[in-house]
Parts: sequence; C-alpha cells; structure tokens
Amino acid sequence: MNATRVFPGRIVAAVLLMLCVASACRSNGAERQRALDDAPARRLVGVWDVTLHLDRALTLTSHAKTVPRDVAGTITLVEDHFGRATYPQMSAPTHAGAYDVDFRIFDFQARDAADAPIAVARTTHDSSTSLNRTHADSAYIVLNPGTSRYALMLAGAFTGDSIAGVWSVESFLGGGGTFALHRHMTP
Repeated sequence: MNATRVFPGRIVAAVLLMLCVASACRSNGAERQRALDDAPARRLVGVWDVTLHLDRALTLTSHAKTVPRDVAGTITLVEDHFGRATYPQMSAPTHAGAYDVDFRIFDFQARDAADAPIAVARTTHDSSTSLNRTHADSAYIVLNPGTSRYALMLAGAFTGDSIAGVWSVESFLGGGGTFALHRHMTP
C-alpha cells in the first residue's frame, strides 16, 4: 500500500471537522451577548484575590524543598464586549483583564518586564445530565495568552463567591498545582 495515498472518507471527515470547528469558534453578536448575560459570566466580573499552590516545579534547577509552595496576587476581569481576540490557549474569550502575581517566587518569570500582565477568561456551564453529579459553573483563565514566555492556564469551578481548581504552565517541563480565587473585599 502506498503510504501517501489519501482515502476520500478521511478527506470528507477532515473537511467536516474543520467546518464544525470553524462554526463553533465563530460567534455572532447575539450569541456573544447571550454568553455575557449568563449568570456565570456576570459572576466572573470583578477583582479576585488569587492563591496558587505549587505542586510541580517548572524548572529542573528548582529544588522542591527550597521553592515556596504558595504565591498570592490579584486578578481583575471585565466583560469583553468587542470579543475579537483569539489566542493559542483560548479562542473568543468573554472576559479580559490584568493580574498582579509575582511568579519569580516559583523560580520562573511568567512574562518579560516590558509586557503587560494580560488575563483573558471565559465561563462554561457544565450541562452534564448525570443525576449523580453536581452541576457546576466552570471558569477558564489564561494569564499571558500568546506570550513568548509562559502562558498559565487556570481551570476551576465556582463555589459560592470563590473559584477553585488546577493551574498549569505551558512549557516543556510543565509545572503547576492548585489555585483558589476569592472575590476581593474592599475595606
């Protein structure tokens, strides 16, 4: 059999897959507005205190016993009504913002000093029909999307006025752990 032979069924399947992905990634204004009007999306807006716990170090030079295990900071998110940005880690985010977290504590720099500390996010409702599962609203946040350094991905679920989950660094060696976001209380 010729290794370069392409089967017509595979071509059709590939074209259908590309069309499905393209239509899923494209969002018209009405769909976007419905997503922003959804309760989880409204809950994501605001200032959040974040604590990240390190379970897996990012560098080989980091000694697990000497690197601090927790870092705290702030993430601020607003609705992104324009919604045209697309990043390798997230397409069509519904929220945009900034963060203030010093990842040098974990023995790596998440961004270059001249780069803005960008955060993008979106929410997704878990529509699982399993009777044994609790339906949870999920939040996905990317710090430094599309960066030449390290993009950090956070995936968690809302519990009251908090979000908890796991985070990972987009790098060859990985790195990551768990996180908790709590709505920032102003004095």
